[in-house]
Amino acid sequence: MNHYSNNKVKYLCQRFSAFFVDCFIVFIIYLSITIISTRILKHYLSKEELKSLFPIFIYIVNISALLIHAFYFIVIQSKYKTTIGKYIFKLKIIPEVEESIDIMTMFIRYLFFEFPITGFISAFLIIFDDKNQGLHDKIAKTYVVPM
Repeated sequence: MNHYSNNKVKYLCQRFSAFFVDCFIVFIIYLSITIISTRILKHYLSKEELKSLFPIFIYIVNISALLIHAFYFIVIQSKYKTTIGKYIFKLKIIPEVEESIDIMTMFIRYLFFEFPITGFISAFLIIFDDKNQGLHDKIAKTYVVPM
């Protein structure tokens, strides 16, 4: 099932560009939450209180960033079979076999793409695999294809 055998470079540009758009969107959401929560805390707490709570604040912000990232890539993709980045570049996720893509499938995809080693292997495989699948696609039994 090679969906871009004639134009691999175009496919790779679309797929990696879509990923960068998605990461930018998640970053903007994360940055917005950080700025808003910082302003709220500055309004209600003294400088001494802020200094003492800073490590906890950083921990909470990092956990919220992880949850936002996971929500975006797991829940959004399981519901719409695409992300904003993939939609802009006219890509969608389909299952290897005729069955619906559920939240567990997207969780598996996410898990195997987010670890640094498996993420690198996935990016490498997408470039050289005949079916354009990364490791996360192979394990979750999915393809990213044109709409």
